[in-house]
Amino acid sequence: MPAKALKFKTYRIPEGRHYLIIQNPWPFDESVSNARNPQAYINAVVGWISIMIQDLCSVDIHHNDIQIFYQSTHRHLIVEIQSTAVGSVDALLGAHHSSAFLTAQYAGGGNLTSVIYEYNYMRFNSPEKTNWTSHTASYSSLPPDFPVKPRAGQASTWASDRGTSGFHSADSRPSGGSTTACQPVWGSSCRSA
Repeated sequence: MPAKALKFKTYRIPEGRHYLIIQNPWPFDESVSNARNPQAYINAVVGWISIMIQDLCSVDIHHNDIQIFYQSTHRHLIVEIQSTAVGSVDALLGAHHSSAFLTAQYAGGGNLTSVIYEYNYMRFNSPEKTNWTSHTASYSSLPPDFPVKPRAGQASTWASDRGTSGFHSADSRPSGGSTTACQPVWGSSCRSA
C-alpha cells in the first residue's frame, strides 16, 4: 500500500493585502520587546516602510494601512500592508542597506542591512492567528527630523529637503508617476528569496 502524501492546509490571502517578513529591521539596536518605548519603535518602523512604499511603488499609503506583528522571542517582524493601490511588493524584497536610506546624521560609519522577504501566508495563515502581537503607528505625521530619507526626486510633504539620495540610485526609480504596482529594482543576484 503506497504511503499517503502529506497534505497541508492552505490559507487564502485576503484581497488587497500583502505580508512581508523583515529580518534585522531598522532601528537596528532595538526590537519591540526590548525598546524603551515600544510605540516609538513601531512608529519608526511604520514610517520607514511607508517611505519605502512611496519611493519604490509610487504609492502614497496611510500609516494606518500598515500593521506590524512581533513575538518577543523573535527579532524579525511581519508586516501587513492593507492597500489595493500596491499591486506588487516585488520592489520591496531584498536587502536594504542603512547607508542608502538613513540621513547622514544617523547612518554613521556602519552599513547595516535589513532583509525583506514575502511572508508565506498561504502556508502559515494570518500572524494574528499564530500568536503574533499586532501594533499600528500612533503618529499623525512624521517629524521633520525623521532619520529615513526618501529618494531624490520623490515628492514628500514632510521631508522635501532630505538630501540627494535615498533607498536606491536614481536610475532604479520606477518609471511613470502613476504606476500602482511596485517596479523591481534589484538584479537577481540581490534578491533574497
